[in-house]
Amino acid sequence: MKTQTALEYENSRQIAYARAEAFLYELRLFGTKLGLANITRLLEIIGCPHKNLFVIHIAGTNGKGSVAAMLNAMFTAGGARTGLFTSPHLMSLRERFKINNRVIAPSAFTRHFAKVKKAVEKLNSEGVYPTFFEVVTAIAFDYFAYRDVDVVLLETGMGGSYDATNVARSDISVITNVDLDHCEYLGNTIPDIARDKAGIIKQGSVFVTGSDEPSALDVFREICADRSARMCVSSLHHITLKKRTAGGMVFDYNDGHTSLCNLKTNLPASYQIKNCAVALRVLREAVGVKQLGDSFFERAVKGLERVRINARFQLLRRDPPVILDGAHNPAGILALKESVADVYAGWRVHLVLGILADKECEQMCRIIAPVADEVYCADVPSARSMSSEKLAGLCRRCVPQRVNVQAVTSVAELIEKFCSAYTRRSKTLLLICGSLYLAGDVLEKLKKSPYKILDSGNDYR
Repeated sequence: MKTQTALEYENSRQIAYARAEAFLYELRLFGTKLGLANITRLLEIIGCPHKNLFVIHIAGTNGKGSVAAMLNAMFTAGGARTGLFTSPHLMSLRERFKINNRVIAPSAFTRHFAKVKKAVEKLNSEGVYPTFFEVVTAIAFDYFAYRDVDVVLLETGMGGSYDATNVARSDISVITNVDLDHCEYLGNTIPDIARDKAGIIKQGSVFVTGSDEPSALDVFREICADRSARMCVSSLHHITLKKRTAGGMVFDYNDGHTSLCNLKTNLPASYQIKNCAVALRVLREAVGVKQLGDSFFERAVKGLERVRINARFQLLRRDPPVILDGAHNPAGILALKESVADVYAGWRVHLVLGILADKECEQMCRIIAPVADEVYCADVPSARSMSSEKLAGLCRRCVPQRVNVQAVTSVAELIEKFCSAYTRRSKTLLLICGSLYLAGDVLEKLKKSPYKILDSGNDYR
């Protein structure tokens, strides 16, 4: 039983965190502003904590979060103090800030927040108003510098060139792939989006990409030549899959420079194969740049066995299979569809779908709805959600008349109902996808959160 003093301390800690969180979410009123002027000024005021960090900067339409998680697991397994900054979060804002897989403590968060808040107030007095993402990026740099991490894995929020994270002078830059997404900000063609993302490539650095899109690769080669950066292309051909189950994969890796046999990962999704190839090439390049040595590399690769990624082909339940995936654009949905076919060949699919209205809803429905024997459409916990009824209408156009399509009000109740009615002979899985907002809500409703202090309800990721 906690003492009165301990309870008072915990209450005060929760109040301090809640106030910090409320301040940050109010910054969403300033919207999304692409550019580096505000973040540069903000970091100057707090002492430029980003300037002495070894940074691996990760961008991409899909896969950047998975590659960051893989690298985090590997660097940590190797023995490096590893800082990880990702976005968006699923349940708690603190998920964005990790060191060696440990989420930032509420007390540490409020301490670094307080420092950055003073700088924000100074800028406000000058008529400058940093955005939510600029402020959390500054908090991340301050936290990692204070803890003297060996490597920072820095995931872009959107794009590359004008994303707040691009203030970092990265030693290694990574672009997992390039597809059409956020076109209103980044451009309407693959070369345009590739050029924006390639803004993270720094002079004289190392660049790794998993893209196989010729027009994107042409852009990358041009920019690498202009900036004297060494370009490395990671390919599916570097991976030989030997075994796949619902519990993970076993594979060989050979990129012509590094050859590894019988590597294991607990990630079963097909789309993770290329991400593994990208992460392994980045690890090898980083070991060379930082002169960490072969023994570090050998320890690090074993970290692939211990990768944990929420809402990336996440098995909420194994028997019956309930899969949660945050795929929220056409390329991600297509990759998810292929993974389900590979891992659960011959199984029937009950689909739960929730999508934000500003996404490519119709195209996503056309890709994923036809695989399902039943479709359940849900509202996403966001003002930007497409209504479940309207989404159900889109899905009905994409499936045969025999397929039941309906709107539902509670995904958690649907999961319980599915599990109660399940028999092994039915070979049916439940697939939940379409939005990270939906994924976070499901995890919270099923009490899958490890955080004692959760964010208050918010409509912002």
